[in-house]
Amino acid sequence: MKNEFENSMMERLQMLPLFQGMANSDMNWIMEKLRFDFSKVSKGTYIVKQDELCNSLIFILNGVVRIETESPNMLYRFYEKCVIPTVLQPEMLFGPRTQYTHSFYALEDTSILKVSKKEFWEYLVGDEVFRLNFINRISAEAQDAEKTLWSIGGGTLEQRIIRFILRFCRKPVGEKLLKIKMEDLAFEMNETRANVSKVLNDLQKRELVHLKRSAIEIPKMELLYQTL
Repeated sequence: MKNEFENSMMERLQMLPLFQGMANSDMNWIMEKLRFDFSKVSKGTYIVKQDELCNSLIFILNGVVRIETESPNMLYRFYEKCVIPTVLQPEMLFGPRTQYTHSFYALEDTSILKVSKKEFWEYLVGDEVFRLNFINRISAEAQDAEKTLWSIGGGTLEQRIIRFILRFCRKPVGEKLLKIKMEDLAFEMNETRANVSKVLNDLQKRELVHLKRSAIEIPKMELLYQTL
């Protein structure tokens, strides 16, 4: 029974980001050393909230999780679903700012695994494959952030609105929701409310967005992204 449990545990871990590609011998060593903190997060509960300190690696094993991002001025909020399995913002574990920049909300009962920063240093960072996975992950986040930053300005009003939405996306695919008042979006675009409304209604006619009261629903972000 013990071998079956260990094999099952190993298979689950090797499916997770950062553990992928690790040899079975290395996985066995890590499983002997780490105190795996598995837990369940109930439906309707926040796993972490934006601006909370990141002091551990949190892996989402299964469930349905929504990512929420609130603007610094609290005038608008962005929602998207999380691709699972995943690890929550490992790039925030170190550096001058170690607060989460998103909230993660369980839409269904969700299983998570936590690894403390102390155990990360003692047992994980020494493994070459894990270390490479970690560096690749945080490098990709930095590169994506720089690419998004440079793509914000310029272009038509439609392109600027799409890029404004794109800057909040963790992944530019799938369903998204931006809760924002028309006048606040017009302010962000440095345009009149009438011009912004005209562009959004045109996008709605093309079935790229659905307009709700103080909200913009994007059924497939990849289709909106392709118009740039």
